[in-house]
Amino acid sequence: MLIDRTKAYVEAFNNCDIDALGNFFHQEVGLFDPANDSGIFGKENVLSMIRDLFNKQIVFVANNIFLDGNHTIIEFSLSIDNESFKGVDIIEWHNEKIKVLRAYLY
Repeated sequence: MLIDRTKAYVEAFNNCDIDALGNFFHQEVGLFDPANDSGIFGKENVLSMIRDLFNKQIVFVANNIFLDGNHTIIEFSLSIDNESFKGVDIIEWHNEKIKVLRAYLY
């Protein structure tokens, strides 16, 4: 079930477990976030970006997870170094792999 898969993804992210995260991404994943409006494409490129993020002090808390077809939506709180954010991740799944990840911060 995608809710369980999403919870496992959040756990791997919280643990900064790059190897576990790699198991969640489709080879042709696309990631879009405020720093990458035009997107980052490909599993290795996305993992490289996340690896760089893990060099900072981060705390990610999934406040709610919703399911809509083959999409999960994560409402979250995020702290990066000394900055705090709230946001939403919209994840599009294909065959239980993340094909598109859109992160929005506010």
